[in-house]
Amino acid sequence: MSISKYSSIPELYNGKNVLVTGGTGFLGKAIAEKLLRSCQGIENIYLLVRPKKGKSVNDRLIELKNSSVFDLIRENNEELLNKLVLIEGDIACLELGISKADQELLCEKVSIILNSAATVTFNEPLKIAVFTNLRSLRELIRLSRHMKLLESFVHISTSYSNWFEINVEEEFYPIKYDPNAVINMCESFPEDALEKFRPILKGRHANTYTFTKALSENLIYKDAQDLPFSIVRPSIICSALKEPKVGWIDSYAALVPYTDSIQRGTFRSGRFLKNSIIDAIPIDLTTNLIIAASWEAANNYDSKPRIPKIYHSSTATSNTISWKQMFNLTVETARKYPPNNIYWWPQMRIYKSKRAFDFDQFLTNRVPAYFMDLYSTILGRKPKALKMYQTFQQQFEEAQFVAMNPVKILSGKYKDLQNSMTKSDQAEFYFDPKLIKWQQYTQDFCFGIRKYIRKEREDPLESTIGKKKLKNIKMTRLSMRALTVGGILYGCVKVGQYIKKENNKTEFYLC
Repeated sequence: MSISKYSSIPELYNGKNVLVTGGTGFLGKAIAEKLLRSCQGIENIYLLVRPKKGKSVNDRLIELKNSSVFDLIRENNEELLNKLVLIEGDIACLELGISKADQELLCEKVSIILNSAATVTFNEPLKIAVFTNLRSLRELIRLSRHMKLLESFVHISTSYSNWFEINVEEEFYPIKYDPNAVINMCESFPEDALEKFRPILKGRHANTYTFTKALSENLIYKDAQDLPFSIVRPSIICSALKEPKVGWIDSYAALVPYTDSIQRGTFRSGRFLKNSIIDAIPIDLTTNLIIAASWEAANNYDSKPRIPKIYHSSTATSNTISWKQMFNLTVETARKYPPNNIYWWPQMRIYKSKRAFDFDQFLTNRVPAYFMDLYSTILGRKPKALKMYQTFQQQFEEAQFVAMNPVKILSGKYKDLQNSMTKSDQAEFYFDPKLIKWQQYTQDFCFGIRKYIRKEREDPLESTIGKKKLKNIKMTRLSMRALTVGGILYGCVKVGQYIKKENNKTEFYLC
């Protein structure tokens, strides 16, 4: 393994081959795009992808190159996309499902590993979560030990791997289970047997996602201190602040379903602690921190065992905003610039009480869903409103550990890393959370969902489709309120008349 010092990030990547796992995912694609655009001397980027039925590797490569993330590269220097090389494999399999020939290729060529592959489903069955998030890392570490040119290895974890701590520091936290023992257990027992032990195994962890991420970090601490590791723990990754395009996003996960539904008026209440912090981070800030961390690991690796550095990609202590504030900004954007597919009047009610929240959900979501399904059935259509609501509700419940937990993700090491970089690298690979202006960013996030997820072609600032719909919704809403108030007043008048009539019929006798 070579030892080198690099004055800049592009210098590290010049002439190098990089392996990116999870390369077709939201974060993996963003990493590949940034490396191609800002480190143009890079030789190749190997992206590990799963086989897909009916699609060859070449078909998937063409599909990837046509992704919106590469719009800027296609406009300016499309030849750079030829540096993308797909490696067929499956991280849930032993040896990552990579053929012997491809393993030999990677061991001969690769100098830098960026491991972003994971299942981000919170309550995945234990066996699947362990194989995907933990065993895959073990297999990648084993493969990396045969890489002759390895200089840097960055593992992407999560800020919530130790979410039960009040203040989560940028350090390793011990876990009572040995990672290798957990892998062996999952390899030895059937899935149904493992599920019975899941509550005991995960202990204080919210779900199998955070549990296996914590195990992965401990695997590095115990078995890989001799490798050039860095760990980056992102919080809730959202749309791009600036690059590759303002508001760019292509994953309907994390905050996207909630923000999208608030804009459309279909998600109108939430349950959060008062003033609890929403630890959202733009994807380009996380991507840049990962690349900078790889540079730091390469510069400080000298073949001697060392405790890997951990960096939080987080806004929790450096540029905070509460759930209530961000959702209010989303409502404000939706009312000012309504989306084309707006369904009802955008608003947001925040509850702390589960009982009050459940009652609100029953009245405003479940009951309307029943009637919509009934209407669909009458028309001979397949009812789906209730099922959609139940799926959304399940996702919301699974994410409650973030919204209802006052944990603070402490971040500070990014400042030291930033100060060690050249001025040009600081500008090109920016990751300071203070760059975020929340009002503008929230608007860009909303617009990004419409453009890249909902595929709206109209400029949100100019579109009149949503504005016309919102005007009709407002009139309908006012009419419904007027009818409701009128109905109540009419009822009161009728009751008053009835009482007066009955009083006139009544005779009183004094004895």
